[in-house]
Amino acid sequence: MAPNPEGWILAPHEVPTFPRLFRYAPDGTPEADPDGCAGHVVPGNRHPDTATLVSETVKHLNLGCDRLNRNRQIARGRLEKEIGRLRRERPGANPSEVLLALARRLFSNDPTRRWIEYFTLIRWRLGDSAERHLRDIGFNG
Repeated sequence: MAPNPEGWILAPHEVPTFPRLFRYAPDGTPEADPDGCAGHVVPGNRHPDTATLVSETVKHLNLGCDRLNRNRQIARGRLEKEIGRLRRERPGANPSEVLLALARRLFSNDPTRRWIEYFTLIRWRLGDSAERHLRDIGFNG
């Protein structure tokens, strides 16, 4: 990588509120989300596309290190248990409504409340339900 990383890696302030640019591999490694990256242009990107920029960011910032991946796997396991519990409590409920209820609980628009750890991972796992809720509450990153 060049000595000046501008345009070669994604700076935190360049991560858009929407669309979501990251997804996660089963081992917890962040990856470029092809759907989100395809429709988003990052000004000053020196790579051929946004997906490459996101992938290079993960690589150069070591966001896929074992420690972070292990912590993401633990967080995802807890989330999956919670999703399973909610589904058992609401037999016959529309799965997207279960995820939306969880998104509403985890992602509050209360300005005094801190955002949950592993926000991006949880947002990705809850998918369209999380995106809908975040838009509804006026989430702006």
